[in-house]
Amino acid sequence: MVEFAKAYLVQPRLCLIDEPSIGLSPKIAEDVYGWIGQFAASGIGILLVDHNVRRVVKMARRIYVLSLGEITAAGDAADFAGDLHEQVKAWLGINF
Repeated sequence: MVEFAKAYLVQPRLCLIDEPSIGLSPKIAEDVYGWIGQFAASGIGILLVDHNVRRVVKMARRIYVLSLGEITAAGDAADFAGDLHEQVKAWLGINF
C-alpha cells in the first residue's frame, strides 16, 4: 500500500503492476484493485499482469493473453465477456 501511495504522489505516466493480489485476503485485494482504479481514473496508464482473469476483464480497456511468451488472444474488454472458462481453455490449448 505504501508503494501505491508513493506512486500516486509522483503521478507517473505509466505504472507496471505485476500480480497485485497474490497472497492477499479478498478484502485487501479489493483495496489494491481500488487503488489501481484510482490510478487509471486519474489518467495514469496501467500495464497490469494478473492471473485473475475476471478482475482484469472488469478493469481493462484492452487485454492481451500471453501463453509461453506468445500472445494467444487480444482485444477490447467486450471481446472477453463470454464464458471465460471456455476462453481460458482455448488460450491454453486444452481440449477436454
